[in-house]
Amino acid sequence: MKKWVYKIPKGEYLFICLILLLAFISFWFVFPIYTFDSRWYIGYLDYFRGAKPLNEWNTVRGFTFPTILWIAYLLHPDSLGVEIILCLFY
Repeated sequence: MKKWVYKIPKGEYLFICLILLLAFISFWFVFPIYTFDSRWYIGYLDYFRGAKPLNEWNTVRGFTFPTILWIAYLLHPDSLGVEIILCLFY
């Protein structure tokens, strides 16, 4: 092992490992926070469901992310579907 690893006291090493574990758990298992832009894209799911006509689509926005959201909605119609898709992409 590297020499700098031996210089870290065992208490600090355990603390660093716990912080990294907490960061990992927080990143993967906390529900996503939806921002204004995310809510805008979630509103595009109505086009895929047929609730809105396609001629009202905002052409500035692309179709890739709403398509991913639609696939996530088909898997699970909640934020869990988005997490599943993002984990699969990762």
